[in-house]
Amino acid sequence: MPSVTLADGVRLHYREAGQGEPLVLLHGLGSSGADWEYQIPAFAEHYRVIVPDLRGSGDSDKPRGPYRISRFADDIWQLLDALDIESARLVGLSMGGATAFEMAASQPQRTTALVVVNCPPDFAITSLRKLLEVAMRLAVVQCLGMPRMAAMIGDRLFPDADQAELRETFVQRYGANRKREYLWSLRSLPGWSVTDRLSRIDCPALMVAAANDYTPVAEKQVAVDALPRGELSVVDNSRHATPIDSPDRFNALVLDFLQRQDA
Repeated sequence: MPSVTLADGVRLHYREAGQGEPLVLLHGLGSSGADWEYQIPAFAEHYRVIVPDLRGSGDSDKPRGPYRISRFADDIWQLLDALDIESARLVGLSMGGATAFEMAASQPQRTTALVVVNCPPDFAITSLRKLLEVAMRLAVVQCLGMPRMAAMIGDRLFPDADQAELRETFVQRYGANRKREYLWSLRSLPGWSVTDRLSRIDCPALMVAAANDYTPVAEKQVAVDALPRGELSVVDNSRHATPIDSPDRFNALVLDFLQRQDA
């Protein structure tokens, strides 16, 4: 995998496929660019697909934290600068969705389209449920380690009998994370918000919401209502990892959205 060295000396590794207008795919917490394996071939038929591993994840460097969503966003803009890419379409899942939101809010003139998957416009701890979710993850990782955390999340994301292979792959990849960097990435989310900057994101924007995601569709609708050119697509019978559990439907709706904007 090629890499780019950022201003602070951190190396970001990335995958690249296809030709045409740039399309950046941003992975979620505990993941890497490898989790876009069902999207890269389909999207590369139409776009130049750039798939980075965020700092602390995958094959990228894992410097000491703390990490911030704003730091992830700036890292990716630096990567695009190094590749002489002036503007791009952004697709992000979960923590990658927060990163895409942050990129679009910080440099809207460089964002030509935005797709945010299963990510609300903020991770403010506004309910007991959200507090317990974060506290549970912190406690499990610190006390039981990443393999146990991976098994617990894998059972939630892929509970069906016919998803055994997806679950096994997820647990293997997620469980390989080092505890320290995972916790720094996890702690980047609570308190992050783009809600008061959504009006700055004036490109076409698609919120993709799984019907059975951790957070309700209503939280994504908040972003759609505030985005100047926002729209919402709900994927039935899908959970948080929509690009993995429903790849054909996901790929079709994202390509339809992007190509409508291109036209």
